[in-house]
Amino acid sequence: MLDALSRHVTPANDPGGAPRRIAVGESSDLIIADRPLAEVLELPGDVRTFGSVIGGVVSIFR
Repeated sequence: MLDALSRHVTPANDPGGAPRRIAVGESSDLIIADRPLAEVLELPGDVRTFGSVIGGVVSIFR
């Protein structure tokens, strides 16, 4: 699963390039899950998402 996720962390204009880094002013997406990442990776179909920020748009799920 981590290998699959690693393919989604490169810049959109450089697929397969070096992974992006977290830095002030850079765009990013975020999800808030109901369990730690290790458990998310073990059983991704069982995860509940409480909220997300994608492209600067905040979505809250309950």
